[in-house]
Amino acid sequence: MLMEGADPIVQVHDLDRWWQRGLRMIGLTYGNTKYGTGVKGGKAEFRTDGLTEEGLALLDQMAEMGFIWDISHLTEKGIWQGLDRKFPHVFASHANAQALIPTDRHLSDDVIRAVAGRDGVIGLVLYNRFLEPRWKWDRPIAVTLEEHLRRQAEHIAGLCGWEHIGIGSDLDGGFGWEESPTGNRQHR
Repeated sequence: MLMEGADPIVQVHDLDRWWQRGLRMIGLTYGNTKYGTGVKGGKAEFRTDGLTEEGLALLDQMAEMGFIWDISHLTEKGIWQGLDRKFPHVFASHANAQALIPTDRHLSDDVIRAVAGRDGVIGLVLYNRFLEPRWKWDRPIAVTLEEHLRRQAEHIAGLCGWEHIGIGSDLDGGFGWEESPTGNRQHR
């Protein structure tokens, strides 16, 4: 089970109860939380805040207990704060390459390499706006798996290998088939 945005964990010492209930993966932020500064839909302006002292304490306890840390929705500074602490189990449940979609919501090439260096996985987001930035203003653009998702996958594989790529979807975010890539251009 994954928690996106850790505010339901009221205090760090509550982690044991969450573990007993089956929680194994935690993303500290979805937007801002008491644990750190997060990002949602993605902006061209990059936020410079990171994890709070509570966030660092939570991350340390998560590492000690064997939790997996989801870096999706966290600022780059916050990600590096955790990576610098040598957090062992890191992944991005749903994020794409910032080099192709230049917003704060996605991961820089250096972060992608660092996640792979911890044997982590990047789960690609199947949301048209995160695959083709022009789609936000021009909805008739056909966003396809073959072209747009493949571009993301090949970019990340070129940095760290295919074994570090998964499908993250993010389709629980209220997106429907209209916001998702098609199998080919003929389906639109």
